[in-house]
Amino acid sequence: MPVLHDISHSNPLAWSVLLAWIAALWWVRRRPGAASQAALLGISGLWLLVNSPIEGPTLVVLARRRGVTVADLLSLTSLGLVMWQRWRHLSARKAHQRVR
Repeated sequence: MPVLHDISHSNPLAWSVLLAWIAALWWVRRRPGAASQAALLGISGLWLLVNSPIEGPTLVVLARRRGVTVADLLSLTSLGLVMWQRWRHLSARKAHQRVR
C-alpha cells in the first residue's frame, strides 16, 4: 500500500494561494471580465512560485531539476479558461458589429 505524503506541515502560504486561486476561479466563472481574469492569472502566476511543497509528481521533465507537475496544471487551466473566455467575448463583439 502506498504511503501518503504528509502535507500537514507544508507551507501555509501555498495553501493560502490555492484557496485564493479557487476563489478567483469562482469569480471568473461567475462574472467573466478583465478584472476577474487578471486576478486569476495573477494568482496563477503566484501559484507557480509557491506550489513546491504540494506539487505532486512530475508529468513532463523539461530539464534535470525542472518539469511540469500536477500542481502546475492549475496555472495552465487558468490560462486556457481566460483565453477561451476572451475568444468568446471577441467573437460575440464581432458578430454584434456585423449585425449593425
